[in-house]
Amino acid sequence: MWPSVAAILSFFKELYNDWLIINWYALHVFRIGFIYDKRMLGHECLWVPTFPEAPSRLKAALDRVREYALLDRCSIIAVSYLSNSLFEDKILEEVTGEITR
Repeated sequence: MWPSVAAILSFFKELYNDWLIINWYALHVFRIGFIYDKRMLGHECLWVPTFPEAPSRLKAALDRVREYALLDRCSIIAVSYLSNSLFEDKILEEVTGEITR
């Protein structure tokens, strides 16, 4: 025997409500970080013209992300610069930590 129309509608209503809850969590609780600097589009391998990691590939991906407004779902993380002294301190700390373990 087939389920009634009311049972089918109830099933789809519950499914839709679950979908709404999952999307709410995806938009408001679990955010994806996005780090980007416009200088990334300037990275190009000059000695191997067919190298797959090219600015045009990144630009195409960014255009698609903007087209679907996916950045609205992301936490934009600002690019920061690391001075050489901080970098060297961090490397030294990592190496020292590995040696003393």
